[in-house]
Amino acid sequence: MQRMRLLFPDEMIARLKEVSREEERPVSEVIRRSIEEFFMRYPKGKQRKITVEQLAGHLGEIKVSAAELRDVIYEDERL
Repeated sequence: MQRMRLLFPDEMIARLKEVSREEERPVSEVIRRSIEEFFMRYPKGKQRKITVEQLAGHLGEIKVSAAELRDVIYEDERL
């Protein structure tokens, strides 16, 4: 195992400590398990396509529909 230094916002540290206490696990293990779950969404060697709807879900509240967002994205021929 390798040691790594990471910076987290205060709110995230507080939540990590809370989960750590609830799960009775060290914070480092909570982080490792979280990363393992994240990697399950992105299988190694497999290219993943993301839809506009999925992208919109990661950006928070968007004031336009997914169809409108898709149209705007593809209007720019450079993309």
